[in-house]
Amino acid sequence: MAKSELTPPQATWLATPGESIQAGIDAACWTKRQFAERMGYSEKHVSLLLSAKVPITPDAAQRLSRVLGGAVDYWLTREAQYQGELAQRKEQKTLGGWVEWLEDLPRTYLRKLGFLQAQRKGKDQVRECLAFYGVASPDAWRDWNSTLQASFHSAVTRNMEKNIAATSTWLRVGELQAAKITCQPYDKKAFQKTIPKLRKLMLQKDSKVLLPKMRVLCAAAGVALVTAPAPRACGAYGATRWLSPQKTLLLLHNPGEIDERWWFRFFYLCGHLLLHSKKATFVDLPKAAISKEAEQANSFAVMVLAHEGRHLPA
Repeated sequence: MAKSELTPPQATWLATPGESIQAGIDAACWTKRQFAERMGYSEKHVSLLLSAKVPITPDAAQRLSRVLGGAVDYWLTREAQYQGELAQRKEQKTLGGWVEWLEDLPRTYLRKLGFLQAQRKGKDQVRECLAFYGVASPDAWRDWNSTLQASFHSAVTRNMEKNIAATSTWLRVGELQAAKITCQPYDKKAFQKTIPKLRKLMLQKDSKVLLPKMRVLCAAAGVALVTAPAPRACGAYGATRWLSPQKTLLLLHNPGEIDERWWFRFFYLCGHLLLHSKKATFVDLPKAAISKEAEQANSFAVMVLAHEGRHLPA
């Protein structure tokens, strides 16, 4: 085979790199032993190269370039494309075995928010969902769900346990939205001083005007305020979750109407951030048992609403 005949392979070429090597050997009319001598390899190693049981390493690519011609990059690209195609075929088979997992997910909700494309089905949708959750497999997703649920510092109701996937999905939406919000490092004292300023915004009823102002105030103290619609099966009103020691998420449903109940839930969650551990994820659940921490957060919210933020606890 003349050196000029070595051209870069097409991306869809599934033939093994060994077939390209064999074509060069045949064109030169060499035996396997003669080729092995020219390469400085044993016949056994050449057999492994030809059968694609060992990869074309940078050293092998340099030797192939000298003996058969073609650029070193040609041989390395040949190997990379072959391995990539093998990996893609293996992935397709693996994804096909995970399609049933999709039934556990609130896909209609994710499509509505634009995280999933409506036209994608089956294996393509599995890949899309894995990317949304940031996990490598359904097993990793289940482990993540279990870890997240274990961090909930509130009683998990039967309804909540049944629909944990919906709640964790909502928290993931909040996490992704929070990543877009630039915050100063969390400062408890700064956030405490922000509460009265937030309290003064209660006269504003237009959420399109109100929420941007609230986000700026919260971000200055290290709190990413996110409002997002929740899946129907979620069951939670709001949540706080520490994304890092320097940044926390305060997540609430999109306000249909800005009323005292919405403000109470907001300040209730603020109370958790100011009064409780950074290691806990607090989820505001309906009909949940009242814990000591929930009572403290309730008292904090009542005090803020009743006293316009004066005399807040340290």
